[in-house]
Amino acid sequence: IDVALATGMPVNISPKYWAEHQALPYHQAAIREQERSHRGGEKRGFMAFSGGSRRFLRYSYGDLMCEDRRYGMLYRIWAGTQRLLLWGDPALAAGYGRCASFCGCQGMELCEPLTFKGRMGSGVPDGRDGYADVALRPEGGDWVKYLYTYRLVGRLLYNPGADPETWRRFLRSRYGPAADAIETALAHASRILPLITMAHHPSASNNAYWPEIYTNMPIVDPERPQPYRDTPDPKRFVTVSPLDPALFSS
Repeated sequence: IDVALATGMPVNISPKYWAEHQALPYHQAAIREQERSHRGGEKRGFMAFSGGSRRFLRYSYGDLMCEDRRYGMLYRIWAGTQRLLLWGDPALAAGYGRCASFCGCQGMELCEPLTFKGRMGSGVPDGRDGYADVALRPEGGDWVKYLYTYRLVGRLLYNPGADPETWRRFLRSRYGPAADAIETALAHASRILPLITMAHHPSASNNAYWPEIYTNMPIVDPERPQPYRDTPDPKRFVTVSPLDPALFSS
């Protein structure tokens, strides 16, 4: 941070909002025990700070929210939770917009749907469309599926009190008399995974924990294979920590 400030240019820091995932729209009351500082030289070399004495900055604002700071803060919602399924809830989007200005912060950005498309060998030959079945591909490309998501996020991160007509016109133009029912149903469905992400969080890494397609943990034998390295020992389902251990109990 000091090196960046010394350039004389405007500096913004982008903390991860809720680990590398999407959760409910508030600033967590506590971080997981695994993310608390490890002092006394337990970590050395390249990861001495990010894996040791400054580990508590793995996500959230940590100790960066000082009154005399000379940098801006722009939160980022990572792509660990919502990658493929359609998301669209005005209440959540407005909540993110309100949280994003906490203590004078500059706002919030997010990894859009399909951020992981084609990553780590998951692509298909002859293109990057998210649908392997050509018959399922939306006209104009797979991103068209998320037009409503982009509309909500764009309007409500900018202005959490935006007129609902700004998104309801879009729904009526597409779905006619079913628009109200679709808005309500999708909003309720969109709240499920953010809640699960908070209550059961076996890994802060979006490479390991994908709530849309959950990889099971052992119930009894902690030696059985599972992908979550940063979860409490013994590594079983029952020992998994919530993402906010102050308000949620595992």
